[in-house]
Amino acid sequence: MKINFLLDKLGKQISFVRFLYIALNKERFKETILSELMPPFDKDGKSPLWEAIGRRFLNMEYHEADILSRSNKEFILSLYPSDNIYMTLLPMEARDSIGKVGEDTAPVKKMLEKIGFEYTNEIDPFDGGPHYKCNRDSIKPVKETQLFKADFEELTGELKDVLFSFTHPKYSFLALKTKAKVEGAKIILPKEIGEKYSLKAGVEISAIVF
Repeated sequence: MKINFLLDKLGKQISFVRFLYIALNKERFKETILSELMPPFDKDGKSPLWEAIGRRFLNMEYHEADILSRSNKEFILSLYPSDNIYMTLLPMEARDSIGKVGEDTAPVKKMLEKIGFEYTNEIDPFDGGPHYKCNRDSIKPVKETQLFKADFEELTGELKDVLFSFTHPKYSFLALKTKAKVEGAKIILPKEIGEKYSLKAGVEISAIVF
């Protein structure tokens, strides 16, 4: 998949490109979408919960275990404790990190909550980061993705931000963010976009309007 887009609030934009892709390819995704958020790390970049539990059983750095877990789940089941772990036995720093997000992740948490995700009271067993879930079709940008007929002009007047996608022979998936004028089921995009991608008036695009 190749994704092209203008740079503007990159992290949020990448997230919304994902949601646009989900809206256009629902059959490739399960009905529930899970988002695992990163917890706070200490001043040395270590996970307090991992240092309190994971390291004692797996004897490796958090980032090593994280990478390994992406391709091998068996080592988790064979080495990680399966019985209850009581929070009261953990160091205060580890307890305080459970279910919370780091400073850099706080804007992501706020964004997810705004578009329909909810905390599930579940955490990552490695680092204690919270899990957020939402029904695929209830995610706001997925639900609000619309089909438009596009025209291309020099833009004037009241404009809106749009993230849109269209069929292009060079890309399996292409997404762009720009200013546009929205008039019902018609959307007017900058003239230069039509010229750059050889798009003609009346082409169908799928878009999220902000």
